[in-house]
Amino acid sequence: MIFHLIDSLGRGGAERVMLEGIHALPDMPHRVLTLHPPHTLASELGDGIVHHCLGHTGPTTLLRTVRRLRHLIMRDRPAVLHSHLYWSTLISRLACPAQVAHVRTIHNMMSKSILETSSLLAGLEFMTRTCKEVSV
Repeated sequence: MIFHLIDSLGRGGAERVMLEGIHALPDMPHRVLTLHPPHTLASELGDGIVHHCLGHTGPTTLLRTVRRLRHLIMRDRPAVLHSHLYWSTLISRLACPAQVAHVRTIHNMMSKSILETSSLLAGLEFMTRTCKEVSV
C-alpha cells in the first residue's frame, strides 16, 4: 500500500500530480491523507481509494497530527509514504518509522525557497532528515 500525504485536496498543481500518480498505478492500493480541508478533489480519487483528513489546524496541533499519522502508519503498514509539499513532508518525517520508505515531492520553487528564507523552517527540515527518503 502507498500512503499519500498532502496538505489538502483543493484544486492545485500538486494535487493534480498526486492524482495522476495514483491513477498511473491502478493495481496498487492507495490511501490519501490530507492535513486539512478543502477536499474538493476527493471525488476524483477513484473507487476503493480511502481518504482520511488528519484535522491539522496549525502549529498547536502539530504533535497531534504526527501521532494520528503514526497511528495510521502502524495500523495499516504501508510500504511507501509519499508526501507532497512542505508541511506534509515535515509531518510525515516526524511520523515515519524507519522501515517505511518515504518519498517526498517538492512541487514548486516556493516550497524550496521556504528553506532558504526561514532559519526556523530550514532547521526543522534538517532535524527531521532521519527516515529513509528519496527526493523526486
